[in-house]
Amino acid sequence: MCLFLNLIFLAQVSSYSPGVQYLENIWSDSMMDSIREAFRESTITDMAADDIPASQFDNIGEAFPVGPDGRCPAEYTVNKQGDSCVFIGRIDVATLYVKTGGISRQRKSIDGLYSAANPFISRVQNSERREMLAQIMAKSPVNDALRNTCEDGILKNVVMTMLVMLPGQTVPVHYDIPLFCDLTKANAPAWLQVAYALSGLNKEREIRQVQTITYLTGNASDSEQGGDFVYWPEGPKGPMKSLPVVSNSAIVTDGVHVAHAVKVWKPESSADAPMLNKDDNNEIKYIGDEKWQIFINGKGAKVYDESELRMSFISRYICFRDEEEEAAFNEQTGQKNTKDVLSEMSVALDEDLVNGENRKEARDAILTNYLQYPATGGFNYCILPELVPGTAGSVFKFIFSYFC
Repeated sequence: MCLFLNLIFLAQVSSYSPGVQYLENIWSDSMMDSIREAFRESTITDMAADDIPASQFDNIGEAFPVGPDGRCPAEYTVNKQGDSCVFIGRIDVATLYVKTGGISRQRKSIDGLYSAANPFISRVQNSERREMLAQIMAKSPVNDALRNTCEDGILKNVVMTMLVMLPGQTVPVHYDIPLFCDLTKANAPAWLQVAYALSGLNKEREIRQVQTITYLTGNASDSEQGGDFVYWPEGPKGPMKSLPVVSNSAIVTDGVHVAHAVKVWKPESSADAPMLNKDDNNEIKYIGDEKWQIFINGKGAKVYDESELRMSFISRYICFRDEEEEAAFNEQTGQKNTKDVLSEMSVALDEDLVNGENRKEARDAILTNYLQYPATGGFNYCILPELVPGTAGSVFKFIFSYFC
């Protein structure tokens, strides 16, 4: 049923071209205050602590025990069970980001880059808070933009997210995680699901999404603040477009099929940012008097004025054709898993991606064939010492530390 309905839906919206809508002055002052208060009442963790549940399908066979120090090598992270190292959930994003330094062409070590790419995020779970925020969204021009994008379909909010970026932080170029009728986010690694969507192998069962990004901070007259939202509406080989961070403005986009990123926020203050390790428990909390404090593994660290932070509220919606398609999605989700996706890709690429011992080779074959990202230019030479083993690598790392 889900397959049949989506074929009809795809035919009806074939003229749709994914892009970005930009709106200004969307909320009243009281609405802004309510959203800001919702941020202040939340504990916001770094992006590494996403809401994907623990699952046996979180890897493609690369899992190995966590080291005695509780950490994992550069390309890996501790899984949700806490016992294994697996590829970073968005290894597709990390690979390009580390090699190039990202859209802002940062020249940093791998640890420095990971720290800069770990903004703080909180999924809104409290039912009363979700209802309050939903009412605010329904009263803003954003709601009309969403409905125009969805045409005559049914909009269903699936995620509300609060995002806080420190000075010196960025969001690398990426595509958002897709949704399918027959594959849940727990049944395959995030990077594999993104590749699956971009491959087109399961497009008949993909559920269309749209997201809004609304800003609580930012000043259009301050060209030095950075933090611009950049995107490629004509595909990864097309021209890049950019929108500034302006308080009380919003962006509406299909982030699953439009590559997008955020330039470094307040780059002139990046040297003062704390180092955030991907395997630590990093949080930011409001402590009163318009100030926020970083906590690393429960220990208080740097304090920021609220005006220093880039704060945005993100809502993601599913766009169903009708109630029948919504019911089909709810009934048929979760039939496939990692092995099924790998098997389909193996047939398409005429290459065994399921059984080989070298899981990096399988991963790289998938990334190379299915995940096209915009060329951000340049090479991040600061990662060179980490590519050299032994004593020589340590010497290079010491030397490079003076300018990386």
